[in-house]
Amino acid sequence: MRKISAEWSFLIFLWYVANTEPLRTLGDRFDVSISSIFCVIRRVVEWLLSRLDEEIKWPDGNDAILVTSQKFETKRGIRKCIGAIDGTHIAIRQPVDHPRDYCNRKRFFSIVLQGVVDADMKFTNIYCGEPGSLHDARVLRRRFSLPIATVARTTIQR
Repeated sequence: MRKISAEWSFLIFLWYVANTEPLRTLGDRFDVSISSIFCVIRRVVEWLLSRLDEEIKWPDGNDAILVTSQKFETKRGIRKCIGAIDGTHIAIRQPVDHPRDYCNRKRFFSIVLQGVVDADMKFTNIYCGEPGSLHDARVLRRRFSLPIATVARTTIQR
């Protein structure tokens, strides 16, 4: 059995999350066993989760918030902004408990994944798990605490 490199593991993982192919198809595509595909995906997810707090974070302090805001204005032409937000629905099987909560407006069962990026397109926040029936604005309200919004608003308005 050959060792799968970190680079190859990450490529397999990226293909998996982008295409959601069955593990058998993925194994055939990359000439790797199904059990190895499973282990690779799990290992990459564990690595990503271990790096989450270091790599995905809000600008820390007033200076960082101002720099982020200035980058948005310079690079994207958007004033008084510290992040661009969007969301998507991740399809799931119909849950046993409260299935209506997870049925979204497009009539499939899902959970919401919401992300925020800075002017360099680097993630500063990721949030996942709310039921698919929730509107984006409600997910946003449930996610963010008042202190972050207040600090950012006060700093940028100066």
